[in-house]
Amino acid sequence: MLSFSLALIAAVASAKMQSEYVAPLIEETWYHHPSEDIKMIPKENLPKNWDWGNIEGVNYLTNMRN
Repeated sequence: MLSFSLALIAAVASAKMQSEYVAPLIEETWYHHPSEDIKMIPKENLPKNWDWGNIEGVNYLTNMRN
């Protein structure tokens, strides 16, 4: 019974040590999201109406199956 208790204490201590691991901090400047390269279009230059079903006579929508 004593050996079981010692083994249990060792297992709990080992698990506690593993859960206390803290990953090293990484500088946040390494990450670059592609959306940061997109230039914003002024609201005045956007069309007032937009219909994916008729863009210069082409329908880019899929057919409804339901």
